Amino acid sequence: STRKESSAASDVYKRQLKFKTSIDEFLVDLYIYCHLPRLIGGGGIVSMALRNKTVLICDSNSDVAQRLEDKYIFDDFKVFFKNIEELTNSVEKRLETMISQNLFLNRYSEKEVYDNTRIKLENATKIFNSYIKS
Repeated sequence: STRKESSAASDVYKRQLKFKTSIDEFLVDLYIYCHLPRLIGGGGIVSMALRNKTVLICDSNSDVAQRLEDKYIFDDFKVFFKNIEELTNSVEKRLETMISQNLFLNRYSEKEVYDNTRIKLENATKIFNSYIKS
């Protein structure tokens, strides 16, 4: 390799190692977010990642699993890592996955989400109150 190629590679490497001061800054260069098996938390970064058009995958024990369609949630580690490899190697698969995930995430209007949450909270309050009274 030439000195120029070596310098260019070094610049890319330095850019990758640069400390990120915010999640948004981190997500700018990220194409795939793999929520690692058995990792707790992550709901906030998942919402931000989807807004930034980042593809997400996770295992079924992850907190993130409740935000994704079943086809992006894996129980088998071999399948989990095979999917990461496919997403890494195929721009088309990443694009298709990103579009599908964003359509799934945005399938409800804000009013529907509010109404569904309100109903669930009212029901939970009724159950809790009946338990307290007995």
